[in-house]
Amino acid sequence: ERYNKPISYSSYGLEVPDPLSLLFGKLAPLQEFAVDRNNVDNGLIEDAVCLQELDLGYGMLHMYTAQHLRMLQISMTTYSDAYDVILNFKLRSDGKFSIGETLHGYPFLGTGSPIPGVGGAYSSAGKGGAAPNHMHWHVIAIEPHLKMDSAAGGDSEVVNRLAVSDLAPPAEEPSDWFGTAFHRRTTMIPDASHKELLTYNFTTQRYWRIEAFNKTSGEGLGGLKITSRFFTPPISAGSRTSALPPEDTYHGNHWWLTQDVHVVNATARRDATVLLARSTEPGYDMHRATAHPLAHQATFDRPMIFCSIKLVHEVIEEELPAQSGFHNVDVDISPHNLHGFNPNILVRYQPEYNSWFENTFMESYVAPYSSEYEQP
Repeated sequence: ERYNKPISYSSYGLEVPDPLSLLFGKLAPLQEFAVDRNNVDNGLIEDAVCLQELDLGYGMLHMYTAQHLRMLQISMTTYSDAYDVILNFKLRSDGKFSIGETLHGYPFLGTGSPIPGVGGAYSSAGKGGAAPNHMHWHVIAIEPHLKMDSAAGGDSEVVNRLAVSDLAPPAEEPSDWFGTAFHRRTTMIPDASHKELLTYNFTTQRYWRIEAFNKTSGEGLGGLKITSRFFTPPISAGSRTSALPPEDTYHGNHWWLTQDVHVVNATARRDATVLLARSTEPGYDMHRATAHPLAHQATFDRPMIFCSIKLVHEVIEEELPAQSGFHNVDVDISPHNLHGFNPNILVRYQPEYNSWFENTFMESYVAPYSSEYEQP
């Protein structure tokens, strides 16, 4: 019964009842436009964390049992200036998951908006109200612990590394005779000083991988692939900031927007779990700093990874007076040679079936189980 209650929200509320809420026998204040900067204290939020199971449609068609792809979505809310933000963790039955948010709210005046041109000229050449062009940025923190508690290796024998993968042009791959091989080149990132390896490359369709290795044998144990549609070009310095010290400029003191991935060594302190954090060193001012507090410690053996995703927003007429906003501003993480088979296969099929759907003159796929009644 409690899940049939309406979830109502009011930014400020003027004691005007919402007619829809009365139909449910609940007196809730009407949604009002934000006309001042008072605190919000009359919002009605039933649950701090929401769980939702979704059916994403057919996920496995090349089998004699049709299966659906399912997803468990874990959501919670927060606020950023004029935006309501819904944080989402989307866990799919095929082992892939994403972390990100949905944004919606009112156009925000921001800073510099009264100055034409400097503040974005009121976005869309004035058709976006008084809201200037602006950027939404978010940081997703990933602390990998792949295979480090596995019985096969144990914590002392397994290490995690960060690698970058790029499409290799045919000129660099002699075996790519016709330009259709699409070979990828993997480069291990030796330390955090290699900014060029930590910045997205559109030409090579770059992505990153967290890799687990056996420290003694060097054997690869699988990894996690990191991608996002919101790895976008880094911010640039302004046209009239050359005379200013870097710490006094947007480009300088927003250093985390000048590359897409940041990596530091895990310290079990806040400076290695939050990208924008205070330092243990005296004199570090996080509001005027031009680098991470651990930037001078570039090497790592237990990587803590931060993904900086960005979205430039030009407000348009269809977003006035309130925006439906943006959906799926996410970082996508998927297993990469980690499980050995598709975890979405909930009903096993006969291993002999492989001979029908994949059978080459050289070598065929071999299922990781001997019968459809055994676990891999």
